[in-house]
Amino acid sequence: MAKKTPSPNADQAKLVEFFLRTFETVVKEMKMRIRAQQEETVTLAETDGRQFAVNLTQIFTRVRQEHPEQWARGIEDALRVLRPDAQQELENVLKAGLQGNANKLLPCLKPTSFGRGERLAWTKRFVNRDPRQELAALIATPNLTEKENARRLKEIQDDPSTESDLLYLTLVIDLPESMSIVTKEMMQQAGGQPEKWLKIAKQNLIASTPPDWYKVEDTKSGLCRIAVNDSYDAPRALVLDELLPGKAPQGWFVITVAREETYFVPANDWTRMMTVGILKTFALKEFPKAAYALSDEVFWVHKGQWYPYYLIMSEPMPGAVPPHALWDVFGHPV
Repeated sequence: MAKKTPSPNADQAKLVEFFLRTFETVVKEMKMRIRAQQEETVTLAETDGRQFAVNLTQIFTRVRQEHPEQWARGIEDALRVLRPDAQQELENVLKAGLQGNANKLLPCLKPTSFGRGERLAWTKRFVNRDPRQELAALIATPNLTEKENARRLKEIQDDPSTESDLLYLTLVIDLPESMSIVTKEMMQQAGGQPEKWLKIAKQNLIASTPPDWYKVEDTKSGLCRIAVNDSYDAPRALVLDELLPGKAPQGWFVITVAREETYFVPANDWTRMMTVGILKTFALKEFPKAAYALSDEVFWVHKGQWYPYYLIMSEPMPGAVPPHALWDVFGHPV
């Protein structure tokens, strides 16, 4: 009988045991063999005899951020990148720089943990954040412990910036087996100008988006799911106005639960009252177990600007703490 997948909160020994079993299974499914192991380093052999070494600790650290149900996929992605052919292609890409890879450049969204821990990648904090809204959401949130309340209040006081780390925007060079993140050094070597490269990346994304790129989930509200499943569904939320011009004059409500789990609906009074709570409930349910999870927040997106739309999930009805900018579009409440 197969052993049950451990919970993300299982003790370290159980998680390591599950990781090692999963690693061996993935290696077999990829038709490779384990040739040798020395402490944390494992040497793998491909069917043509070529060998390459991988560090188990590094792979474990990478997949540990995901739910254990997603570890097999994460391990496979890591091994594909580490294969000799992929490494050679990556080396060629890095030599060519942004200019030589302009046609492969695409935008990519990353979670809070990426922006806080990553030091080499070029990133941009792009969600507008208002300390007044943050404070109002904190006051309205029920059942917070004193410790959690103090932690959140300190975060608000420490970061009064109008930018946010709720999501990070970065650029990647799309490769057949993986994607290579654009580094700060690559951006500097290309002469800086992030907005220039962002524009190129968005144009590439629009060009690579097929006509049937979304599915209507609810005809009454217009709720849709981005469904290309090419690893770039979430960043397509960045170009909704370009992909669906004129469809949402008051903006969009968006949840980017994961890389391939993104929903949107035109923003209007009806969807604000009837649909946003459904989006938040779905995000809270799916985020903990999603592959390549991004955020469980609802965002209001208007003319390319992103704002958090905080939902306080209390009984009997959830309460909303919209961004102040929303009222300029919807009209201020009486």
